[in-house]
Amino acid sequence: MATRTYTAVLQFEDGTYIAECLEIGTAAEGRDVQEALRNLTRSTEAYLRQSAPPPSSTPLVTTFEVELDG
Repeated sequence: MATRTYTAVLQFEDGTYIAECLEIGTAAEGRDVQEALRNLTRSTEAYLRQSAPPPSSTPLVTTFEVELDG
């Protein structure tokens, strides 16, 4: 069995951590970071059992600024 590494982004919203896999687009939530990542791993594995993994690529993650009035 092969192992691949994917990128997860987590955000805290309304008392829940939301985790999203950038390469696949799967998402999951949890009460803490560990639970969110564990659930994301499970949902990504389930997705990949049904679909072929996309070509390997590394996402570019960066920040940007937005000017706000006021």
